[in-house]
Amino acid sequence: MVRRAGWLSITERRYVLAHRVADFAQRWDGGQDWRTGAVTSVEPDSCATAQEWAQRLVSAASDQAPTVLEKVLLDDVRDPDADVLLHDPVAGVPVLHRAPDSSNADLFTYALQRLPTRSPLAALTLSRGICWIRTQDGTLWLAPEREGWGVSWGYSGNGCLTLARLVDVLLEGISAPAVRPEDPAAPRGLFELLRDTPMDGPITYTRAQLLAVRAG
Repeated sequence: MVRRAGWLSITERRYVLAHRVADFAQRWDGGQDWRTGAVTSVEPDSCATAQEWAQRLVSAASDQAPTVLEKVLLDDVRDPDADVLLHDPVAGVPVLHRAPDSSNADLFTYALQRLPTRSPLAALTLSRGICWIRTQDGTLWLAPEREGWGVSWGYSGNGCLTLARLVDVLLEGISAPAVRPEDPAAPRGLFELLRDTPMDGPITYTRAQLLAVRAG
């Protein structure tokens, strides 16, 4: 907790030394104590849930140097001639807007390594490769995800196993961290539900449905 609080402070800073320190940390351990996890791409027109998320984005400060997180995102996916930096005020992370005529997804952002809320999981929405978590207070979140341990569904591979584990722990406590390789397997019912869920979607499972499948 202390390390995470320290890195949260550093990754919000805008000066060169903070950028250098963060770059060293990424090379050392991938930023495992950062608030953010994997970079995720979202197409706002893919479904109503993605549109809802995109509507809350605001413009990032254009008169200041980028924060550490903004710079990392810009360095990872930036096209200087086409991209605009935005901000997700709910998750507290930067978002990079890719021009509509680009061959890539419209928006790039970070998944968090854990959700900063106490409101329980209310629903899980799966759509076009994105896993959305809605909490009981109505807030929409990208599912927590570690770099290199992506979540997926519609097949019997590691991505589906990871998502089943994640759903299992989020049902118990919404602030649980993103899944790690050494975490125990999820209940078989959850895995089979997600394995058999069509990839295209969108499809939403309520908390009651997930609990019933897990118990069965």
